[in-house]
Amino acid sequence: MEENDLPDVHLRDYLEVIKRRKGIVLLCFSIIMLTVVSISLLMFPTYESTTTIMIEDEKGMGIPFTPLAEFTRTDEKLNTQVMILKSRTVAEKVVQKLGLQLQIQPEQRMMHILWGNWAGKEKKKWPAQSSSVIKIKPVKFMEGGAYGKYTGIFKDHRSYLIFDDQEREIGRGEVGRVLTTPHFSMQVEGDAEAGRKFSFRILPLPSAIKALQDNMEISPVRNSSLINIKVKGNDPWRTKEIADAVVTVYKEIMVSKRTREASQVINFIEEQTKEVEKDLLRAEENLRKFKEKERMVVLEAEIKAALERVAAYEKEYKSIENYRKQAEIVLTAMKSAELFPEKEALFSLGAGLNNNLLIEMGKKLAELTSQRSALRTLLTEKHPRLEQVDREIKNIKQSIIAELTGLISSLKVSEKELLASMKKYEAKIQNLPSAEKELFGLERVVKVGQALNSFLLQKRAELGVTKASELGNFWVVDPANLPLLPTKPNLLLNILLALATGIILSIGLAFFCEYLDTSVKTPDQLNRITSIPYLGAVYHFASEKKLAGEELKMMAEPRSPIAEAFRTIRTNLLFTFLGEEKKIILITSSGPMEGKTFITANLAVALAQLNKKVLVVEADLRKPSLRRIFANEKTPGLSNILLSSPIDLNNLPVKKTLIENLDLIPAGDSPPNPVDLLGSERMDRFLSLIREKYDFVLVDTPPASSMSDALVLAQKVDGVIFVARSGEVERDILKEVLERFAKLETKLLGIILNDVRPQESRYYYKYSYYYYEEEGKTGKKKRRIKSVSPPALPPRES
Repeated sequence: MEENDLPDVHLRDYLEVIKRRKGIVLLCFSIIMLTVVSISLLMFPTYESTTTIMIEDEKGMGIPFTPLAEFTRTDEKLNTQVMILKSRTVAEKVVQKLGLQLQIQPEQRMMHILWGNWAGKEKKKWPAQSSSVIKIKPVKFMEGGAYGKYTGIFKDHRSYLIFDDQEREIGRGEVGRVLTTPHFSMQVEGDAEAGRKFSFRILPLPSAIKALQDNMEISPVRNSSLINIKVKGNDPWRTKEIADAVVTVYKEIMVSKRTREASQVINFIEEQTKEVEKDLLRAEENLRKFKEKERMVVLEAEIKAALERVAAYEKEYKSIENYRKQAEIVLTAMKSAELFPEKEALFSLGAGLNNNLLIEMGKKLAELTSQRSALRTLLTEKHPRLEQVDREIKNIKQSIIAELTGLISSLKVSEKELLASMKKYEAKIQNLPSAEKELFGLERVVKVGQALNSFLLQKRAELGVTKASELGNFWVVDPANLPLLPTKPNLLLNILLALATGIILSIGLAFFCEYLDTSVKTPDQLNRITSIPYLGAVYHFASEKKLAGEELKMMAEPRSPIAEAFRTIRTNLLFTFLGEEKKIILITSSGPMEGKTFITANLAVALAQLNKKVLVVEADLRKPSLRRIFANEKTPGLSNILLSSPIDLNNLPVKKTLIENLDLIPAGDSPPNPVDLLGSERMDRFLSLIREKYDFVLVDTPPASSMSDALVLAQKVDGVIFVARSGEVERDILKEVLERFAKLETKLLGIILNDVRPQESRYYYKYSYYYYEEEGKTGKKKRRIKSVSPPALPPRES
């Protein structure tokens, strides 16, 4: 058959494959479902606690370009705060705060929780704490302590013993009291019956930090200033506690950093204020003493005006001097970060210098340094993106240094001009009497001190407000929730996924097995590989006994579906004889155990029931079995007459059977050369004799693939019927054997498909099976529903 002649594949063909392989489908599906459900039920539950924080923009605050403010302006800056929350510093402080080096082994698996909920034992208190829940509060971990697994066993409901992983006792404790061992201190809370066990591990600090980081998920909320903090754990209360601790530690770190930054400039101002206050007190005391001694209270109006002018110059001079010193501090920080932290220098730049250009460059530098910190956690130092940021930082620093250098130079010029102006007024005072000159000097010192002290106090107050404002840009939107139900395993989702996976894999496996299976199982498959007419199918039946005659279904069960199948085959066979006389029919198969002998015997009975004289010749001289079916003796038989002489109708070893019109010639004794006997002229003589006496002669031969007996006899008979056992005969072998017969130009009458399983074909006879079973039970005649068997396929052009 040409490739293009293959019939179209329909949906029913796929359904037939699934139906045929339903055992594999059900097995694979069941294994997947049972595996997934079992694993899910045996898993320890995982809970999730989520808290949400918001970091507000710092518009209008005294330090408008500090790192936190810059983070909140874009998603990229908010991501930097996410990296801080994920940092080792935060994780380490949380571990130390909660004692997470001690990890409690969960006691309840998912199946225990489901059972408890179903039984109603936990409904009122789930997941609230109860006396049956064991809690371990770590108190202290000894440096260099032994890490590993520890087990506790309750002696009674109040006392317990602790053993290490080598089952050595290391401590005895009581519930509610601190137990100190050589390696750690802890406190157990809860109540349990005697013999109850609990387990925990002591982890090294790095391992505990890594475990916490793995169980935290920090993510920014897009297009907002919100950050979600999600913590996973096996205990709902502990999970909530950890989520709260992460927020607390993060807040402490940020507040501490900002307070430290603001304090640097405040300390500088306070030191200046203290010195000025001391000088002012001393100057006021000297002025008071001088006035008492010289009995002078006020200066003349002209001298007093000069004093006011000099004091104003000197106050401005001191302000510019402080301004220059602060600029020099920032310049030093820009040149050497080791002497003064860069972030604190940036604070000073914003807090004390009122240069708009410097403020903008400070903002840019703060943004770049924060961006670099975030990128450093993800990239190596040699990464192009990081190198680009480093170049931008270097350029902005150079610009700030250049601007600061110019600012300091201009401030020094202003200082010189003010000193020159003060000297002019001081020169006018040199001509005053000594007492008035001294009073002038004392008044000058006091006025300058008072003005400078007021300026510094005002500046310190402004910075104090700025420092306090740093604590107001962070707040908790949603506190950590207490998880009521575990998030993992999601039993329903796992079952749905297992259901989908099981269906896909099981069906896929079925089609894969079908692909690997090259046997012929259905009439449709038979039709695709050969154009020989299809005579019918004999469906599978169970036979517990192997008694003589039991395989003659036409006689033993004349109203069974098997008998109906043979009647259909008989009808189709006779249809092929229209217009031709074919009496001698050879029946063979490609291999052993395909049921050709069973087919031969029952087909012979079916033909005999038409009142036709039928002879069955057992030409399988190597392994004969027909005599067993008909309960006849082995000898004399075919081999005996072929070896004797002469051959005539009178000495043929014909055996009468219990079936009317049906005779049998058994195989006889096993000859040494079966092929030679079957191909001899004596065989031709034998066939010509029986042709005259019988209407139909059915010749049972050995399998054609392994023996040449059938090929030799095929040239001497009127036609050949081929028997193929469903699921046993390989397509390639069947095609090869059929091609051998075709080369001999023998007449292939058709193919019978034997032992077809009900699931292998859509032509199943379930209705007739139901009819015969019911009739056999009740003995009542019901409306007959004929067995359904595929009609014979008309011969096609090769």
